[in-house]
Amino acid sequence: MGTAGTFTRKREERLARLADMRMYTGHEAVPYGYVTAGEAARRFGVSVKTIERDKAELRRRAERRAVLAEAVGDGSYGGTAGGS
Repeated sequence: MGTAGTFTRKREERLARLADMRMYTGHEAVPYGYVTAGEAARRFGVSVKTIERDKAELRRRAERRAVLAEAVGDGSYGGTAGGS
């Protein structure tokens, strides 16, 4: 696998782990069990900017899932179940 594939796999692994974290974005003391973007960046060995981009990607993915679920639920989605 080339470097692009390795990058993608590592990012997907980081996204999966980041999705499981409880992120704190406030300005007061961090509650127990939460992490800041800076702490997550240190844990993953990336920049805070990378964590912010990853969080934005997770939000986009969640929004797409919600839109698709709504479209499937109201029948407006033109796809077919089961791929047939």
